[in-house]
Amino acid sequence: MQEERKEMNFVEMLKDHREVIFNKSQLPEMRRRKSAALTAIKIKCREILNIELTEAQITKKIINMKNRLKTKVDLKC
Repeated sequence: MQEERKEMNFVEMLKDHREVIFNKSQLPEMRRRKSAALTAIKIKCREILNIELTEAQITKKIINMKNRLKTKVDLKC
């Protein structure tokens, strides 16, 4: 139950930065914006969830969440 709550809090944090985080552009300006968004999420994780994550760990967590969602959608089809 607590793990589920942490995941929902993490998703809420992602919603605040969804335009930047899920943008696939690799232009220098977008990379700076992504880095700033990941830093903001990292700070919120430390404050709200009491979890210390790096930008790479946050990115990996997002990729894993997207893959799990894709798998669930594929199974329903």
